[in-house]
Amino acid sequence: MEEGAAAHPGRNEVLVDGLTFSSNFDSGNLLSVDRGRALDAGRCEYVVTAAPDASKPDTPPEAQITPTTWFHFSISGAVAGQEIALQIVNLIKHTALYDQDTRPVVRSLPSQKKWERLRQGVTYQADRQTNEFSIRFTYTVAVAGETVFFAFCYPYSYTDGQRMLRRLDQDFARRERTASSMYYHRETLVHSLDGRKVDLLTISSYDNILDNREETIPGLFPDHPHTPRPFQFQNKRVIFLTSRVHPAETPSSFVLDGALSFLLKRDDPRAYKLLKECVFKVIPMLNPDGVARGHYRLDSLGANLNRHYISPTMDKHPTIFAAKAAILATCHTMSKLALHVDLHAHAAKRGCFIYGNRYATATEQALSQVYPKLIGLNSVHFEYDQCNFTEQNMHLVEKRDHGLSKDGCARVALHRETSGIPVYFYTLECNFNMGRRPGSIPHSGSGLMSTAPLSPEVTRKAYVPKYTTASWEDVGKGMMVAVLDWLGTNEWSRIPHSQWRTMTGFIQDIKNQVAPSFDQHKETNKSSVKKNKQQEKLEKKRYGCVGLPPATKTTPRSSSRTSTRSSNNNNAAF
Repeated sequence: MEEGAAAHPGRNEVLVDGLTFSSNFDSGNLLSVDRGRALDAGRCEYVVTAAPDASKPDTPPEAQITPTTWFHFSISGAVAGQEIALQIVNLIKHTALYDQDTRPVVRSLPSQKKWERLRQGVTYQADRQTNEFSIRFTYTVAVAGETVFFAFCYPYSYTDGQRMLRRLDQDFARRERTASSMYYHRETLVHSLDGRKVDLLTISSYDNILDNREETIPGLFPDHPHTPRPFQFQNKRVIFLTSRVHPAETPSSFVLDGALSFLLKRDDPRAYKLLKECVFKVIPMLNPDGVARGHYRLDSLGANLNRHYISPTMDKHPTIFAAKAAILATCHTMSKLALHVDLHAHAAKRGCFIYGNRYATATEQALSQVYPKLIGLNSVHFEYDQCNFTEQNMHLVEKRDHGLSKDGCARVALHRETSGIPVYFYTLECNFNMGRRPGSIPHSGSGLMSTAPLSPEVTRKAYVPKYTTASWEDVGKGMMVAVLDWLGTNEWSRIPHSQWRTMTGFIQDIKNQVAPSFDQHKETNKSSVKKNKQQEKLEKKRYGCVGLPPATKTTPRSSSRTSTRSSNNNNAAF
């Protein structure tokens, strides 16, 4: 059983007709298996019931079996050439998703370690009266004696996440430690209700590192002082990334993997530039209990954690309480928080896109949309025209959330709590299946192409491909390159090769799009919030994006002291 495991209804093993159906593994989900309708040659269809997410303690028994989207189970005991017919029931009615030919993923161990989408099509059945929804598909076993795994989407379990973090630990442990090295710190932010670790990463370069460490937060960082807090930095921007508050939204983990992989590149000058300019804070898994239990959206107490950022409590929402405290703490460090992006996946809306917040003036609104549009300039899979920055989307109430609105999500709650501080909060969404149209991006600059090849250029395709893990990883990479453009420090920017040619033209285009939705007369009279042209030009030159204040400046420690300190502290810096 995986680290920090706890028993729950989604973990089962069932023997039917010599076949063993099992979900006894991290992120597994299978409630029951029954023999279904008869088929030809004495065969039958097997009806697999997906386990619901945990219910709140006060939920009546008749309301506890709720539909889900996530399923993840294995079948063993089949012979080569055996065709297995499956019906998955107790699913949420995602007709749009299956109309777009989404398919479960499959792998067969030990011969096929890589997940791939089913080659056969999937049919679905939706009952309008009962709202019941199910899918059907068949699979032909290729190798006898193997264990075949099926899942709604490419899995990324809690164990997978811990394995990824251990690889990062090992990678940084092998790197040479010098004054120009990459800085890496991993610590336990808090433990979940089931006792699993919630990790917090700090990644940067040693440029502008200080002697003092970050402050502790009461009730958090249980391994402190054995594992010290990371060192602080001055004159850098903090970029905060969080993921997997909704357990089944596995594309978000692949986006994060893409971002981290890009930051760790040794041969890409943009990666080094990013680390020199920024401090990256990362919480890879906000809901590890839900992930391990095979849930769709909820935690072990049946709560949608992304509706509790307004007033989370340590006893009911420890991971959100800790994440909120850690994010807000970066607003008061020597390097200030600039961006927070919470990573998600979407079942209904196609494409990869951003949900942002609505601002009071057209100028503020346009500036908030610069970073999302820059992602689209750096990833062929990101579709800026699918982004939503409306007031309505900040207050939306969905029936499944039992009256809780998006006011309680990270993007909205933290935006309001930091009112007056120049920081932007976003939700990144990636469809489980595909985008809306084939994309293309301009060529990047090639100043250092001969010594450090940049990413391959992407050409326009004539069809819309299905997403793979590589697609989502590319979005993560695009997010990172977009930060450099946003700060105005990308020597290899695609902007000069785009239709806008300059950042000024890029921002002006957004302003032109935003302006009609605002009352221009009212904005003209709000002179107190408008900057004069000289100040705006200066800020654009210094920080790339209007509205970013200068960071607090102190004296960084010397390179020799940096090197000595890093060598003596294996837990904090590599």
